[in-house]
Amino acid sequence: MGESLKSLFIFLILLVFVYPYADIEITEWYRNADAALSITFDDCDESQYLIAYPIMEKYNIRGSFGVVISWVGKTIEQPEGIFIKKMTWEEIRDLGDNEISSHSCTHKLLTEINKEDLLFEIQESKRIIEEETGKKCITMHYPYSKTDEYIKETLEESGYLCARTLESKINKNPDLYEISSYAIFDDNHPSLEELKNLLEECKKERGWVVIMYHHIDENPENYTTGSYLPLCITPETFDAQMKLFSSENLWIAS
Repeated sequence: MGESLKSLFIFLILLVFVYPYADIEITEWYRNADAALSITFDDCDESQYLIAYPIMEKYNIRGSFGVVISWVGKTIEQPEGIFIKKMTWEEIRDLGDNEISSHSCTHKLLTEINKEDLLFEIQESKRIIEEETGKKCITMHYPYSKTDEYIKETLEESGYLCARTLESKINKNPDLYEISSYAIFDDNHPSLEELKNLLEECKKERGWVVIMYHHIDENPENYTTGSYLPLCITPETFDAQMKLFSSENLWIAS
């Protein structure tokens, strides 16, 4: 998300200073798209690399992959005995033109830790991502989608350009350190029809919708133990969603 915003700002500045007297049509979104869309991923699941990434390449879609530093290359036990394999640094580097974002160092709830630990989660994750990938890390995906004013100020001071939370609403002139997103919970929540309706509403508002993914697996039932939310869809559903997104007049930007 961050690189696209940065590029847009630079482009507008160049228009003003290099072509001050040209006839310029100002549009809300790149190439006069009806709305903007961003695809984001949390938790650095290996399925995002093995399944989601090739499907995105098929539709020429780029996204933002949020990395939890301490989880990279490991198999992590999630709530209620669910074990999930995470991407390695080699796989993360192989994500090509996709953005690599921070999802913190340890996935702690940032609103409940002290200032020293907060700086570590924000600044060390950024440093390691940049060192491992050679890319600038300028976007934060908040763990548990929680933030506050102090956290947002710390992000800005640490060199981040934007950050993503949940909130489930279309962004229209948003606080760039509290960008809203819609979570994909399972194959039917939201349904493909609901996503179509969301995109139509976003077009009417000339807004920006951000989608949040976690797991992609042929057997989503493996992720539905007790009270733990699945946050998992099948490859077929993910493919159908990417096909939908690519068929609309949207500016799809990471």
